[in-house]
Amino acid sequence: MSWQSRIITLITPVKLSIAFLIIYFGVFLAFIARYDFNPTSLIRFGHYYIEQNEELTPSGAIRFHGNEANGGNGYDGQIFYYYARTMFIPGVWPDGFSNAYRAPRAGYPLIAGVFSIFGSHGVVAGMIASQFMLILAGILSIYYLLPDHKKYLSIFLLFSPFQLQSFLVLTSDSIVAGLILCGAAVFFARELGRSEKYAPLAWFPFALAVLTKESSLFFLFPFGLYVFFKKDWKRSFVVLCSLIPFFAWQFYLREAHGMIPAGVLKIFLSPLDGVIGTMKELFFYLATFSLKPSFL
Repeated sequence: MSWQSRIITLITPVKLSIAFLIIYFGVFLAFIARYDFNPTSLIRFGHYYIEQNEELTPSGAIRFHGNEANGGNGYDGQIFYYYARTMFIPGVWPDGFSNAYRAPRAGYPLIAGVFSIFGSHGVVAGMIASQFMLILAGILSIYYLLPDHKKYLSIFLLFSPFQLQSFLVLTSDSIVAGLILCGAAVFFARELGRSEKYAPLAWFPFALAVLTKESSLFFLFPFGLYVFFKKDWKRSFVVLCSLIPFFAWQFYLREAHGMIPAGVLKIFLSPLDGVIGTMKELFFYLATFSLKPSFL
C-alpha cells in the first residue's frame, strides 16, 4: 500500500472534525487564558474606539491601550463587532470608523448580528461561533469537492496558518473561504456525479460571501464563466442572482444614508495591484538613488 493510500484511509470527515476541534478550540482556550478566559480579548477592542462606543461595548471587555493615533492597538475584529452590534438598530452606526469603507462589507456583521438579540455578549459569541462553524464547514466542503484519491489534501486547509490567524483576530477572510467552499460543494454537485437539484441553494452562501468581502468575485466570476460556457442557464442564474444582495445593500446605503463606497475598495478588485505598486516604488527608488553624499 502506497503512502497516499495509507493517508486516504486515515482522512475521514469525522477525523477531520475532531482534529479541527482539538486544534482550534485548543488555540482559542490558550489565547483567552492570557486574559482570564475573557472571550472579548479575541476581538481586540482598541481603547480609542471603546471611548467612542461605550454603550455598544460589552461589559468587562478587554481594552488594548497605546498607539491611540492608529486606533488604540485594536484590530479588525472590533470593527466587525461594532457593525454587527448595530446591524439591527435602525439609524445607529458605530462612531470612529469610515462607514463608506466598512459599511459595504456587511456579511460577517450580518451573520454575527443575528446573535444581538442576546445583547453585546451575544454578538461576541456569534462572531466566534460563526468562525468555528464556517471554517469547519469549509474544511469538510473541500474534502467533499476533492476526488477520492486527493481528499487527503483537505488537511492543508485544516492546518492552514492563514485560516488560523484569521480566526485568532476574527477577520472575515476565513468567513469568506467557508462560505465560498460551502456554496461550491452544492454548486458543483453535477461534476461530482451527484444530484444537482440543490444547486440553487448555493445562492445563499455565495451572496453572503460577496456581502462579506468583494474579493469573493474572484471566485464567483470563474464559476459563472464555467457554467455559462456550458450553457447551464440554471446555475448561471444562481451566480448572477448572488450579486443582487450586494448591489441592493450598496443602493440602500447610498439612498438611505448618503454613503458612497470608498474608492479604496477598488484596490481589492484590482489583480496584482499590490505587486504593481511595489514595483513602481522600487523603480522610483532606483531612479532617484544616488551615491553622492547628502552633505555635499
